[in-house]
Amino acid sequence: MASIGRTLKKLRAAAGIRQGDFAARVGITQSYLSTVEADKKTPSPELVEKMASEFGIPVVGLYSMTASSDDVKPQYREVLTKLLELQSLLMEQIAADSAQSAA
Repeated sequence: MASIGRTLKKLRAAAGIRQGDFAARVGITQSYLSTVEADKKTPSPELVEKMASEFGIPVVGLYSMTASSDDVKPQYREVLTKLLELQSLLMEQIAADSAQSAA
């Protein structure tokens, strides 16, 4: 299972947002964001909500991105695999949207 920190880092990187800029958007220091992305600290539920909002996704969507096919029963792996494929497409779209709005 991927962690929330690694998932946030992947989303942020895919969107082309620098760590300091993202930290400022959600009202934390770059240092704190770095510790969250390194899995040294766990963000509060309120902070996770702010972070998910920055990406335009619901909190449950953010947490679902931490799942892997090894985390579920065999009968649900196909569904999770499809969800993970959609996650990949979402990350690509976030990156494209961010690049377009930066231009």
